[in-house]
Amino acid sequence: MNRETIEGEIPFSYGDYDLNTGTVYADLGPYEALTLSGTTIKDNELQLSNLSLKSKYDKTTLSKKLDKEHDYIDLEIPELNLSGMDFGFSAGRFFLIATSLNLQKPNIEIFRDKLVQDDYEQKTLYSRMLRELPIDLNVSEVVVNDGYIVYSELVKMGTVPGEIVFADLEATIINVSNTQENREMTEIEAVAQLMGEAPIELTWNFDVHKENDAFFASGVVKNFKSESINQFLRSNLRTEAEGDVQELYFTVSGDAVSSTGDMKMNYEDFRFTVLKKDRMGVNKLLTFVGNIFTNDGSRTDESGYRYGEIYAERDNTKSFFNYLWLNIMDGIVNTLTGDGKKE
Repeated sequence: MNRETIEGEIPFSYGDYDLNTGTVYADLGPYEALTLSGTTIKDNELQLSNLSLKSKYDKTTLSKKLDKEHDYIDLEIPELNLSGMDFGFSAGRFFLIATSLNLQKPNIEIFRDKLVQDDYEQKTLYSRMLRELPIDLNVSEVVVNDGYIVYSELVKMGTVPGEIVFADLEATIINVSNTQENREMTEIEAVAQLMGEAPIELTWNFDVHKENDAFFASGVVKNFKSESINQFLRSNLRTEAEGDVQELYFTVSGDAVSSTGDMKMNYEDFRFTVLKKDRMGVNKLLTFVGNIFTNDGSRTDESGYRYGEIYAERDNTKSFFNYLWLNIMDGIVNTLTGDGKKE
């Protein structure tokens, strides 16, 4: 440290560094806290052990403290490694560079109480989030190994929250960057077991520098038994489904406003049951009318597929994954109820 360095953003010069800590606790605000059992930084490598980010309250208590929606979170990552790390200031702006970020066996539960008032704050897509970060970030590759995700919603008092599970999650994200020097696309590839049993694949990319937040996504689901998702359908859409989906393929391209795409499905004996408002019985009239327009999968092309088109408009108070869900649901409905022919 001297007269010259004292005027810099980091007021001293340094070379090699070595840091080890014991347990770390960080209060993240009124609802969450972060803990680590240990931190090691050496030779441009960062290792975090037993990272935990959790809500401070149980689900019921948290809901009582909220005046608008806020997710209950329980995240645990046994090991997190950041390699090839460099950081500092350039032109007065903080930067962080790394060759890879590796997350081992992350396990996250997210619960949303829909009985709490909706949060109508505008949500940005991930491309804009990266673009508007207050730092320069450039991570060449992010790898997720053996992840597990559970998402559930409580829609009606006295019912079981609807739940979606993604098990055995493996994901690679290339080029997590917002720097002007790096103009490459951000690319995501992920595979998992939907509801712990049906293989699902997702490919997704976007250009962080495009102001309209354009993106492209495609996915595949195979050997899916619709009954496995009935808890979620029953709670959230007042429907139940029966039948098997051997294959479902979709592609979607869009921006922050709307998106279009296409879908093809190979399925058997697909039927919907519409429940009464109390979810305790079947609305026979709506079920009958709905299944008049639903093709059970018997009328297909010579390869066994029915085809559908996708169109969705984004609700900008919701996340990207809500947007993707809207696209998939529109494609499924169009495939099941349309003429099933390839355009």
